[in-house]
Amino acid sequence: MRASALLILSSLLLAPTVYAQDGKDSGYQSERPNTRVAQLMELQRSGKQESKEEQHLDGQTRTKVYTRYVDSFDSPIPERFTGDNFTASE
Repeated sequence: MRASALLILSSLLLAPTVYAQDGKDSGYQSERPNTRVAQLMELQRSGKQESKEEQHLDGQTRTKVYTRYVDSFDSPIPERFTGDNFTASE
């Protein structure tokens, strides 16, 4: 009885290892829908249409972005999102 339980337990623990080593793809790529959004996301991931020009922000814009970032730490992170805004639990 104990030996059979050990055999079952070990086979369950080794099953993911055997599956991972069988050389098959997980199917993640093939399960992606072939929608326009999926195509655009793949284009973005691939970098095939990346700009050859470096894109810089001017100094005033960088300062505004950084100030907004730093100021974001003044407010606590809300615990949940309800409706149109974030609220803290009370």
